[in-house]
Amino acid sequence: MKAAVFKYDCKPVGTEKFRYDAWGNSRDPYTWTGTNTLHPMFDRGFTGHEHLFGFGLINMNGRMYDPVMSSFLSVDNYVQAPDNSQNFNRYAYCLNNPLKYTDPSGEVFGADDAAILLTVGVAATVASSVTLNGLSNLEHGQPFFQNAGRVALIGAMQGCLSFAIGGIAETITTNVWGQMAFRAGAHYLVGGCSTAARGGDFADGAAASLASSLVCGGVKLLGFNNAHLEAAVDIAGGTLAGGVAEHIMGGDFVDGAFNGFVCAGLNHAMHLVMGNSGGPDDPPSQNSKSNKINKPNHESIEGASTVVAGGVALGQDGKC
Repeated sequence: MKAAVFKYDCKPVGTEKFRYDAWGNSRDPYTWTGTNTLHPMFDRGFTGHEHLFGFGLINMNGRMYDPVMSSFLSVDNYVQAPDNSQNFNRYAYCLNNPLKYTDPSGEVFGADDAAILLTVGVAATVASSVTLNGLSNLEHGQPFFQNAGRVALIGAMQGCLSFAIGGIAETITTNVWGQMAFRAGAHYLVGGCSTAARGGDFADGAAASLASSLVCGGVKLLGFNNAHLEAAVDIAGGTLAGGVAEHIMGGDFVDGAFNGFVCAGLNHAMHLVMGNSGGPDDPPSQNSKSNKINKPNHESIEGASTVVAGGVALGQDGKC
């Protein structure tokens, strides 16, 4: 789960990071293992809630939660999903499924933003792939939905794999260049295999996804201050790069643009919007006057706090 990342510009300059497992137990923010032994400056952490460090509990507003026992200390007042047997364990946290749900109030759970974004992204990939296949069918005098099921399955798999590439990259290394290299190589394979499965040439699809991933990596190095703008540039640049690359290879510009869109949207932009980009996991620079958090939900604003999946970002403008 995401960390609580606190940015402060009062001297001495520094950034405090915390990460938690799925149940709210703290762990090392860089290795994701063991327990974080740092003494926190703030009491906000897992899913943006108040930590009572002296008791090892989390105040989730409606009820107190024990991350070690992975349960609340009192029963839920509501049986929100009577068709789900897990909801009748009224001490359980989010149907015992914290990777999918969060419980901001301590009483009513909801789908995590990550799950919602991934579902929407994969659905968009499937819809795009079926539509493009249908238009191609009409161009060749075939029924619109011919092979729609096969194309939809390939699109769903490509979308899920593209999303997973970003998460794996952030797990195996915190080095930005290492993540870029892994993403580019993995997208090369996924894009090539997806195009081949749709009846195209492996090399065409591989070149499109590789170009898209490299362009998105280059965009990241530009150091955008607005993460949503960076995500938009990722998608636009990656889509165009994919189409141009596949066209240069002698393939279909539209298929290349689709591969570029999936690579840029489901990996680079999606993880950026969710606050999972790899760069901020590197230790903060001691030479920087202000340690910037290049994540959409971690941009510091005076007096503001933003709740994110598994964490909260608090910021001050440096006025001591």
